[in-house]
Amino acid sequence: MSNQNKPDTGKSYLLMLAAFCLLSGSLDQCKPPGPPAVDFCQQSLEESLIPIRPGIPGESPFWNGYAIRFINVPAFDFKTVEGAAHYRFTAASERDSMDHVFTADKPWNLLFPIWKELPAGMVNLTVEGMDGNDQVVGVSGTRRFYRAAVFGGIYHSPERDYRESALMGLQWLFRQQHYQRWLTESSPDTNYYLYCYPSKIIGAVVNSMLMYAALNPADSATAMKIAINAGKYLVNASEPAGSPLPFFPPTYDGDLAEQIKTAGVSDREYAKRKTIEIRDQLMIIYPADVGEAYLNLYEHTGIAAFLEAAIRIADTYAILQLENGTWYLTLNIHTGEHIDPNLCIPTGIIHFLDRLIKDHGLQKYMINTEKAMNWIMDNPLKNFYWEGQFEDVPPSLAFRNLSKGHVLSLACHFLQEGKNNPEKIETAEELIRFGEDQFIIWEQPFPEEDENTDNWITPCALEQYVYYVPIDASAARFIETFRIAYEVTGKELYLAKARSLANSMTVAQDPVTGEYPTYWEYERKHQLDGWINCATADARAMLEFADFLEKHKND
Repeated sequence: MSNQNKPDTGKSYLLMLAAFCLLSGSLDQCKPPGPPAVDFCQQSLEESLIPIRPGIPGESPFWNGYAIRFINVPAFDFKTVEGAAHYRFTAASERDSMDHVFTADKPWNLLFPIWKELPAGMVNLTVEGMDGNDQVVGVSGTRRFYRAAVFGGIYHSPERDYRESALMGLQWLFRQQHYQRWLTESSPDTNYYLYCYPSKIIGAVVNSMLMYAALNPADSATAMKIAINAGKYLVNASEPAGSPLPFFPPTYDGDLAEQIKTAGVSDREYAKRKTIEIRDQLMIIYPADVGEAYLNLYEHTGIAAFLEAAIRIADTYAILQLENGTWYLTLNIHTGEHIDPNLCIPTGIIHFLDRLIKDHGLQKYMINTEKAMNWIMDNPLKNFYWEGQFEDVPPSLAFRNLSKGHVLSLACHFLQEGKNNPEKIETAEELIRFGEDQFIIWEQPFPEEDENTDNWITPCALEQYVYYVPIDASAARFIETFRIAYEVTGKELYLAKARSLANSMTVAQDPVTGEYPTYWEYERKHQLDGWINCATADARAMLEFADFLEKHKND
């Protein structure tokens, strides 16, 4: 990427950063016990003054219009006031009951001068236009937000070894009745209602059992049979040759949804109703996930049919790719026409096609990955519109529902592909900062009218704006990303953050059954139906982290 096309990552503000680090006070949150934690907290506090792609009117959009909390210093899309010579910023903190005030030439100025002194808590910001006599001539804008706590160090000790945790989590899945059913039946168990999302959920059955088979020799043959049978079901359930979306597995199973027994449980009722409603739709991101499950099956079993199925999925992607390099997010399975104008952020598709290129020598897909990456570089990487794209959430309007999944996937891609490329590493670190800024709660969760956030297990990671709650797989994503960031950069702060979230994973895990709860709430964590794709992601993140630590224990 040339310097001309390289996105501005906030370098122009870094010189000011050093000055403000010296002039500003510090948050009271940086008082945890023990010198190492103090070092990490203070370092995190200084890094909170690094802005994340601040908007500039007429030049770059303000991605944070719907954000409600910030770790890193923000700027807001406030308008100029006629007759204003400068602007007064007043941040009224509900935590310390103080007004934190500074003036600036522009109403969209970053909150540099007061950011370090703002304690974690709700803030009411008012920006007023002032004339040459320091008289108010108008209000430029107001904003209520939560000044989120920075990383304070390692918050918990691990409840168990990370590898043991992963094994317990996978063993819990293996023992579930709906898993065992795959040994004797050729279709999913309707008693587990989330099979109404077959690509996501049955793909997780495959991946979890392949991991478990490798970890537990006593159950290996049985786990492998479950994985193979589940994989065969997806192959057989896919769209036929000659159809508008040939060989793509289904995103939704309306027939199964009709059989769901909801028992008055709201989550089940929602899944049943929505799946029946959109049973004729396909979300373009999920065939790639299934394709990766097929590749995993082929690598573990040598069954050529699974590699062939993965290649057929890739060929359909190549046919459907748009001229701009990406794909429509939602399609009608009967016509192949797009349903919504939203475009997918194709990080998962790129990862899938890259495996076929690198591991199986299928160079023909390079043109597809290059076009897809160019689209990412020209669109979300420039405007930071990282739309949350989930099968159980409808496509959204611009910036209304941001999420971090594609962000972290791209960060990992840049880290792994650009180990000797400082520009790629710098961009990856900015993406990680964005993910942490918007989706990690290290401590002191923000107040929420409909949620008892004090009951959340922290540190934790949130899923997406429209479902802004702590989800296990979100933490797993960050564990993986921080691990890779540490491996590439050697920065100890990344390793500490990975450890802290991994320790939280062991705290959330049921110490008896090994279940990884989807929802990280102390009072309800094992009382709700869990998403097995999330538990699979947890086990993978913990296992890979354990392997990494073992490999580098003498470093």
